[in-house]
Amino acid sequence: MNELFSIEGKRILMAGGARGIGGGTARYLARQGAQIVTFDIRDELASQVAKEATEEGPGRVTFRHVDILNPEEITAGVEYAVGELGGLDAMITCHGGPLLSPAEETSLHDWDWQLQVNSRGTGLLCQAVFPPGVMNIVPGLGAEAGDAIVRHPAVKRIGFIGSVPTGLAIQRAAAETCVKHVSLELGGKNPMIVFPDVDIDEAVNAAVMGMNFAWQGQSCGSTSRLLLHESMHDEFIGKLKAQIDAIRLGDPASDASQMGPINSRAQYERVLRYIGYGHEDGARLLSGGVKPKDAEFAKGYWVRPTVFSDVTPDMRIAREEIFGPVLSVLRWNTLDEALAIANSTEYGLTASIWTRDIKTALKTARAVQSGYIWINGFSTHYRGTPFGGMKNSGVGREEGLDELLSYTETKTIHIAL
Repeated sequence: MNELFSIEGKRILMAGGARGIGGGTARYLARQGAQIVTFDIRDELASQVAKEATEEGPGRVTFRHVDILNPEEITAGVEYAVGELGGLDAMITCHGGPLLSPAEETSLHDWDWQLQVNSRGTGLLCQAVFPPGVMNIVPGLGAEAGDAIVRHPAVKRIGFIGSVPTGLAIQRAAAETCVKHVSLELGGKNPMIVFPDVDIDEAVNAAVMGMNFAWQGQSCGSTSRLLLHESMHDEFIGKLKAQIDAIRLGDPASDASQMGPINSRAQYERVLRYIGYGHEDGARLLSGGVKPKDAEFAKGYWVRPTVFSDVTPDMRIAREEIFGPVLSVLRWNTLDEALAIANSTEYGLTASIWTRDIKTALKTARAVQSGYIWINGFSTHYRGTPFGGMKNSGVGREEGLDELLSYTETKTIHIAL
């Protein structure tokens, strides 16, 4: 058995670039003698991490910058692949032939730093390892390709990540055809609740990182509502503004860039519209809210990371998901007030709670209507723990045993002897 499962000398393709090889998996494989090939578009960072992992030998970690027009060049000779397939692993384990329809804006590839599951990145892994037909990728318009998949009577299990309106449309379309198992991971207007006993510098850093400015705040899990206790509000937002103002915009493929452009014209216009709503509703612009003036930003959908303070729960920027780099700061005095604000939207995906008091943390976590909660943390998804939302943020759970079992059906057989 040891010989059968030996990875010494095996050529392994690892997705995720610097992020993938930066974790323990690549180092473990290198210690076992594997020959790892990884790919990324951030040359300097990924090359350095590959070098560090190789030093743990006796294996080797090789980094390659991939030409997105010819990515197949790195798959030759690959015997195994390691990567995050974002739920596809559960489908492959249980059914063996999942059908993936990527978002319209990413139908060719998804080369962000996570290297998630859209067609070119996933196709690279699948070409290296799976026989034809195991993974099926169908790009196209949602109203055409997506709707056809949802309505097909042979498709009995549907998993969707996206907006609430699209999730509702999928439920309706699926129900019009036959009984289907549908799981949805939808939007979020996620609260980060900060108590006055925290280390302010640490919490400020978490507020910035939790907004996921690295991908323009375009994440359903971003903590886009910052709930600050009145006693530390002014000091906090002063330090927050300094960090936000220092974020460097630029080419997302560059190691020097901390934030790139908005995904599409439609999303860019939506972000600007909500910045306008912030002004109209009486919030105070603390930072950003404009397109940078440098010549390199003349073309493209650029907007500075934006923070509004003096936001109240009735404002549109406090109630509605923007899916962009806009952070709303609200004040609270009592725990009941903080909970009322946190639970005042239709969403319930994630929440972040910051306090040194574990009793306060657990009491707050139990009362917040969110499906995935960090205490003194942000953004990280822990392997094997179920991720999903409450209320209109979705139904079902991903990334854990619940997701794996959701692709199976229970059959009971009684035998009389």
